[in-house]
Amino acid sequence: MSYSEDESPPKQEMAQDGPPDNKKETKKPNLQDFSTKIKKEKAYVFPIGQNSMGKRQVQISKFKGKVRVDIREYYADDNDEWKPTKKGLSLDATQWGKLCSLMGMINEAIEELNDE
Repeated sequence: MSYSEDESPPKQEMAQDGPPDNKKETKKPNLQDFSTKIKKEKAYVFPIGQNSMGKRQVQISKFKGKVRVDIREYYADDNDEWKPTKKGLSLDATQWGKLCSLMGMINEAIEELNDE
């Protein structure tokens, strides 16, 4: 269908006939993307940062039959294997739930202090 100089195609047609969108579609990660085995037990590892001294990650696993949330810093040993440091925190499910329930106020406090 052609249009005169005074007419323009409907917006829907323009969008379809426009240049192709070159943005790559990124796959949203799912839980299985973070699944691993630690000492033959199922666990989940979520990387949260890295610096010159090492990396930080959150690990969800079982310890003595109880689910733990471990937020820890790791370092690379002489064989380039990542090892945990003492710098970290291990929470049980109850403590993790309490922390999550405080997340709104924690974010509010961070914003308030950032605005000062």
